[in-house]
Amino acid sequence: MKKFFLAIVLVAFLPYTAFAKAPLTYNPYISNGSSLATHRDCSKIRLTCVDAEKIEVNSERTVKSLNKGILTLTINYNYKTINIKSYDFGLDIDFYGCFEYQEKKEQSKDSKGKLHDFSIDTYVHEHNEGLTYIRTEDKSLVLPMLQVFHNGYRYNFNITYAEIYDFDHEKWVYGQTLATGQEGDKVKGYLIDRIGGSIFCSNFEERILGRSLEDRLCVANSDDPWDNN
Repeated sequence: MKKFFLAIVLVAFLPYTAFAKAPLTYNPYISNGSSLATHRDCSKIRLTCVDAEKIEVNSERTVKSLNKGILTLTINYNYKTINIKSYDFGLDIDFYGCFEYQEKKEQSKDSKGKLHDFSIDTYVHEHNEGLTYIRTEDKSLVLPMLQVFHNGYRYNFNITYAEIYDFDHEKWVYGQTLATGQEGDKVKGYLIDRIGGSIFCSNFEERILGRSLEDRLCVANSDDPWDNN
């Protein structure tokens, strides 16, 4: 699978401040160290990644890199909290409250020098920290990337495998991200629906009015855990 190198800085986040950290836990029913009343109060995805990097933004110095790793993201709707964990990087942070949704298009080259059109969805939190999801606009074998901006660092995760926790059947369920158009990318759709199109981003609706009807329509499947968990 191909990875890509961004020819320009896609998002500039300055300054940075630390957020409260939560106790580590492996229990999918627990988020941010607190028991949940019901599984409908939260949603949890797990991303298997390759060539992940921790980069100091001011210097663009790579602090740490990994051949592979796991990133988990847990959304607690009652407490309006998004928790992000990477045990490999010692990353365990909570984002509380509202985000601002931003979207843009860019061109950049993959590792073999081929030019691609990329879509970029950014969820900006306080002090311009947050998340950015980058993928090709069309069907491609270029790995999508989730970037986490926190405390002066940028974490780049090239996603090879995505899963959502199905609370109804107590198991992890695969979700497509690669070799599909944007409408079939489960992670992109998940972030747009759960963070952009929910209680987290008040400006989301106004930002998507210019999209095509095909892009704006999303039909939920009650049998798909990616739509109902």
